[in-house]
Amino acid sequence: MESIKDARDHIGEISQDRNPGSNKRNVEDLENALRLLSEELYSSDTHFLLELLQNADDNEYKASKPSFSLTLTDDALLTHSNETGFTRSNVEAICRIGKSSKVKLDGRRYIGEKGIGFKSVFKVASTVWISSRGYSFKFDKDRPLGMISPIWEELPQEQLSKSSSAEGGTFMRLQLSHDCDRERLRKEMTSFDPNILIFLRTLKEITLTIADSNGYSKRVLRGASEPNSIKILLNDEEIVNYVTFTYTVQDMPTEPKRQGITESDILLAFPVQDNPGQPAAHQVYAFLPIRNYGFNFLLQADFFLTPNREDITTSSWNKTLHDAIPMAFAEAVKHLNRTSLRFTWPRCIPSYGELQAPFWDTPFWIEQELMVTCVFRIRRPVWWLEMAIFTYFCSRVVHL
Repeated sequence: MESIKDARDHIGEISQDRNPGSNKRNVEDLENALRLLSEELYSSDTHFLLELLQNADDNEYKASKPSFSLTLTDDALLTHSNETGFTRSNVEAICRIGKSSKVKLDGRRYIGEKGIGFKSVFKVASTVWISSRGYSFKFDKDRPLGMISPIWEELPQEQLSKSSSAEGGTFMRLQLSHDCDRERLRKEMTSFDPNILIFLRTLKEITLTIADSNGYSKRVLRGASEPNSIKILLNDEEIVNYVTFTYTVQDMPTEPKRQGITESDILLAFPVQDNPGQPAAHQVYAFLPIRNYGFNFLLQADFFLTPNREDITTSSWNKTLHDAIPMAFAEAVKHLNRTSLRFTWPRCIPSYGELQAPFWDTPFWIEQELMVTCVFRIRRPVWWLEMAIFTYFCSRVVHL
């Protein structure tokens, strides 16, 4: 752990290194690039919330229940994670552009590799304070190179929440800018996607608190995992339940950003419903949500994404994962046939025309896999039900 003196000296060194000097043109160019990166990269003003969550999930934890909290007040957004805290390399990475200190997480999984996501906080914040281990500093975007040039400043104790002071970890305070759409930020926090917890690597609990002049609310999301299933709890009450299945794709193509990685997991999650109707369309995930492509189940894979994380890129790595989805679905059905979904899973088969590119051909290949796989279980061995199953593949209508 860094001593306060060492941490202060380190911040001073970084700040001195960012000294604009006399080359004003280069400084202006870099300032413009930083502003474009922070304000124009993401189409949504609130995408930075996912970036903060991603950073928290990438962190190292000794706590038995890794957790992350967001608290919105009238003039600030406070975050806290009970991680072990910033190292020198973490501090240096957050003060640079495109340099992530947390690239390789384990043999198969990556997240937060671009090193640019944190800058998106400046779309809503004018100043950001960070307190972690021996470090306490801020970024002020109104100063020259203020988004990458840290200033040592002790965060007043009264600005630290009681829980974060007691637990340690990393605390951030985002001072909201005058033109921040607070109401939109408030709505985003009240409608936070609980399914995010299913695919995060580390975090087990997310707390979302709104404490402003309009009132007080607190939502605690927890994941309760068992083999091949997960429940998401909101304030200790179950809100969603999924049967999960993991399919490992072998012989992944050589990829510089995945050096030494030869296999990758596809994870499918199927909703368990009390009154099963046609399942709603769900988002596709690359550990965090990308967007809704039309699937009737949750799909997670280690896709390469565009810089704004809003779409899947074209690459041999992504194509290999894409081509493996039908086999993953067929293998998942074998597992579903041993669960409460054994008679209702056909409702999750995507129909032609429902999926967006690059998955437009996936329904056809899923059907091809199912046609050669012994997957159907019949409630009663009667000929007309067997015919109904055959009719399903001919007419794309489910009557189960």
